Amino acid sequence: DRARQMRPPASFRSVEQGRASRTRALVLCHAEALDPWRAMVRALRARAIVDVFEHPKLMRVAMTQAAYDIALLHVDPQRYDVGALATQIQEAGDARVALLSADPSVHQALAARGAEGALGPDHPLPSQWFQPSRLPKTSAGQNQNIRQAFAQRYRTGDIILESAHMRALFERAHRAAQSEATILIQGESGTGKEKLARFVHDQSPRARGPFVAINCSALSEGTLESELFGHAQGAFTGARRDHKGVFEQAQGGTVLLDEIGDVSGAFQAKLLRVLQERHVRPVGATGERPVDVRVLAATHRDLEACVREGSFRQDLYFRLRVIPLLLPPLRERKQDILPLARHFLRKAAARAGRAPRPWALDVADALQAHPWPGNVRELQSAMEYASAMASGEVLTCADLPEMRPRQPGASGSLASTLEQATRAALGAALDAHAGRRQDAADALGIDRTTLYRLMKKHGMLDA
Repeated sequence: DRARQMRPPASFRSVEQGRASRTRALVLCHAEALDPWRAMVRALRARAIVDVFEHPKLMRVAMTQAAYDIALLHVDPQRYDVGALATQIQEAGDARVALLSADPSVHQALAARGAEGALGPDHPLPSQWFQPSRLPKTSAGQNQNIRQAFAQRYRTGDIILESAHMRALFERAHRAAQSEATILIQGESGTGKEKLARFVHDQSPRARGPFVAINCSALSEGTLESELFGHAQGAFTGARRDHKGVFEQAQGGTVLLDEIGDVSGAFQAKLLRVLQERHVRPVGATGERPVDVRVLAATHRDLEACVREGSFRQDLYFRLRVIPLLLPPLRERKQDILPLARHFLRKAAARAGRAPRPWALDVADALQAHPWPGNVRELQSAMEYASAMASGEVLTCADLPEMRPRQPGASGSLASTLEQATRAALGAALDAHAGRRQDAADALGIDRTTLYRLMKKHGMLDA
């Protein structure tokens, strides 16, 4: 009957779930059209587990139960949307997709519809197809089930959690959210620290309360104190009325202190007292006010190292780091790169009112090979650029922005220029004030602790 015809072959069903130790390939080709390709299929069978399907529906059923590394398609482009088939296969497991065609004149046209390229009957199979996979693979059905179950359980919204590492991190964050303990989120810039903080808030008993985030590194010490703790009318020039700070604005909810590693030693002492006493004193006020907030802190710095060098208070560090959550850089969770890239492409295409383009396989390779020093933020920017600038039906590497690995200290690099400028500014300020560090810090508009940290970083403590 028809239901039986739609089932994958028995040999396919017997294969264990998940990725087999060998390369796995699918061939979509009608039996009567297979003869010119039999030698190629035999060569493929010698190096991979091969499943042959005569109809795209059978192929789609198979892709829900196993992960494929290679997909060879012999279909009539007038009858089937080759681009749609290629996109479905790529999204199911990032397989290498190629079209089988004996007509060289159609190779370029077919490849432009969404596959890596086209192969003729005598074309050798590319050796890179059989290199060990860089990532563990699961079937499209398994991936979808895992994503749906996780999203349903934890209400993750548009957060993409493909890798087991990230799912484990968010499971830990979910458990942490149920308590009132302070959480310290650490990770490089662009890894999604605020998104993780919002997830913690949304999973917590305080989810109905406000979530207020403040970037501590973007404000001067005086402004930061006023923004966090509030100020009384007349406290300083321009303070025409009482102002509630972030701690009071977030009553019953959550406060995120972003880039907490950049605050001065003097401010660290004030913040420590607030965390201990759960009271704030607005700038210029004589009395204290109670606050009921959950505090989360985030930083791209290694606070433990800052404690060792003396730029961050140890007691505040342990007060903040009751539950630590470490977000890995994107280069250490490569399994998330392609799902994230597709997510950003879909969002960009939706804003432009068009369907997302499929990409050629060399795009997937380029995305996974790039180290992403800017992490998820850089990937999002690259996908928005590609979506806006691509002119063909398929994204190619030519549509990607220039992505060069960051090389700190390289001659002529931005990092080198910034380092030289910082050293020059520090040296000029110290020279102008005869080495008096407090005066030099005042002239630079920074506090003495920040000056000390910069001098140590640039090897100037003997200056």
